[in-house]
Amino acid sequence: ARNDEDMVDEAIKFINVNVKNARISVKMIADMLHVSEEHFSRLFKKKIGVAPVKYINEVKIAEAKRMLAKTNISIKDISVQLYYSDPFYFSQQFKKLTGYSPSEYRNSSLK
Repeated sequence: ARNDEDMVDEAIKFINVNVKNARISVKMIADMLHVSEEHFSRLFKKKIGVAPVKYINEVKIAEAKRMLAKTNISIKDISVQLYYSDPFYFSQQFKKLTGYSPSEYRNSSLK
């Protein structure tokens, strides 16, 4: 059987690889690893120091930053591609993590 460390590593790899392929949720990953959401969340937080839901969001925002810097895809389309429920929520999350709105980020020299 996989040990806890392996499970967390597998989850991180899955999140990073699939950020644009699927609407990733803690439940989806826990199901994939055949453990409860509570158990998975506890293991993940213990090893990484952040809750998996927060980590998933951080990966999504990192990808959004890359897309804003390297493409001309609209902010609305970026939010759709990263499975945010709506562009306004995406913009809120982006600003919360980066201190900038997506358009400020795209138009600045931060990238």
